[in-house]
Amino acid sequence: MQISVTFTNQPEGEHTLRLQSILGKGKFQVYHAKFATLPNSHLALKFFPKDSSSNLRYAKEEQFLSKLNHPHIISYFPVLQHNAPHNMIATEYTPNGDFFEFVTQNKNQIVNNEKLIRTYFRQLIEGVEYMHNKEIVHLDLKLENILLDKDFNLKILDFDQAQYAHDSKLRSGGTEGYRAPELIGLNYKDLKALDIYAAGILLYIFFTGEMPFVETKKERIPKSATFEMFRDQNDVFWGEKEKKIRKSFSKELKELLSGMWEEDVEKRMRVEDVKRSRWYNGEIYDKERVKDGMSKVFHTRV
Repeated sequence: MQISVTFTNQPEGEHTLRLQSILGKGKFQVYHAKFATLPNSHLALKFFPKDSSSNLRYAKEEQFLSKLNHPHIISYFPVLQHNAPHNMIATEYTPNGDFFEFVTQNKNQIVNNEKLIRTYFRQLIEGVEYMHNKEIVHLDLKLENILLDKDFNLKILDFDQAQYAHDSKLRSGGTEGYRAPELIGLNYKDLKALDIYAAGILLYIFFTGEMPFVETKKERIPKSATFEMFRDQNDVFWGEKEKKIRKSFSKELKELLSGMWEEDVEKRMRVEDVKRSRWYNGEIYDKERVKDGMSKVFHTRV
């Protein structure tokens, strides 16, 4: 399938793009596309049906992406699609997939490498810090919304649930397992704090390949798997988890995660607190070392 587009910020005129394959399994179809006349040029195209609900999500995502320009946030390219039955957002193509695929298929490559985990966590926090400095909150940080680009750098995407930090009404439901207690209880006060909590969940998953908590309180769920165990019996929570996953968390890492998951939003760490933490300031890999090392885990798909 081919589509014709014009990049609104470039003078070259109309281009033909060829759709290659579907990417991901989200709410909207996303395709890998190549330029018909430029075989080594690639984009990701996200299509939105032209209905009232999808139009709102399209407008929101385009609005926020157009305001963001950061090495660890997906790059946006404004386009006009000609004679199209749907709206479309064009972004850079990230050939190495998302972190859900990476963690589930290459679990041992990341959970046993604290330096690599810290490298990616820093990239995540740098992207979150940039958004928050612009008073934008993501509100759906999760493995599936973090990508690996051609050089294996982290990229945050999917801003269709994002909002401005000063909004008084929350319009995002988030994703189960990543939602802070105040979001579940609809007692939120600080939208930036929701992103910090979710980033802590991601850090835990980077270390273990598992979610730290489940949200349900059904009897079949062991109490050691709930946020309430973490809150009320913190030492027991860490001990149970260490025994289960056979991995020891350092004191510095426990302090960081506990601060990011603090139930009292006024006491929860902010970005600047995370960046001052002892664990965060440990050793990381430079970009070339990440690229070389990750290339050995799996090959680039371009």
